[in-house]
Amino acid sequence: MSIFESLGIDIRQIITTIIGFGIFYWILKKFAFGPFMKLLDDRRETITSTFARLESERKEIANERDKYEALIENIEDERHKQLQEGLQEAKKLSAGIQEEAHKKAEAIIHRAEESTARELAQAKLELRNYMVELSIRSAELALKESITDDDHRRIFRRYVEDLDIVETSGGEL
Repeated sequence: MSIFESLGIDIRQIITTIIGFGIFYWILKKFAFGPFMKLLDDRRETITSTFARLESERKEIANERDKYEALIENIEDERHKQLQEGLQEAKKLSAGIQEEAHKKAEAIIHRAEESTARELAQAKLELRNYMVELSIRSAELALKESITDDDHRRIFRRYVEDLDIVETSGGEL
């Protein structure tokens, strides 16, 4: 032991330190390492499960994103289809409106032609009456006498018959 003493090392102190360290290690192992290791294991498990959950959620988000992109594409296709259908419907309505306007225009033209024909017939009748009246007046002046109502009627009938004959033969008034 003289080597230890010459170096200034006390063997008792080393043995006491080793025994103290052994007791300290045993106390730490008994009371501290177990709960501390359990705490570290729990923390490791929490981190692992969090990473697994995050990865799972990331995959779900990617799946949902793909679904939404497909849904958006379907919506765009449907919108395009509805626009095309709307354009076709508008073209049909436009054609229907044009056809209806054309029919109304034809009806208006037909009514105008009928009205013109009625007015022309009325004008011819008025012209006949005027000519008959002029004829009667000129006849009265020529005869210098008064013509009775019966004479007026007889002359008028004859004149109208003459006008009808002229009209049917192609002459116009």
